[in-house]
Amino acid sequence: MEYGKGETFCGSWTIRWGFHLEPFVRDGESSGMGRFVGLVDGVAVVQIWFSSGILKVEHAPAPGYAVQIDVEKKVITVLKKEPS
Repeated sequence: MEYGKGETFCGSWTIRWGFHLEPFVRDGESSGMGRFVGLVDGVAVVQIWFSSGILKVEHAPAPGYAVQIDVEKKVITVLKKEPS
């Protein structure tokens, strides 16, 4: 399956990306803990955990990926640096 530009939700947060990424989301509304994993070619390039007002973000060791967080709008954007 081919994934491209997209958007998904985890709790009250919106997560967006504009490149080939396979999303895995566990909302966690009932347990109070959510998780988002973004995969590129089977490798997790970003992982985000959501729990009771706490947000934890981990980037992949692979260079070229970043996360932008807008706390007012509750929007997280996963970014990929384009090759030069």
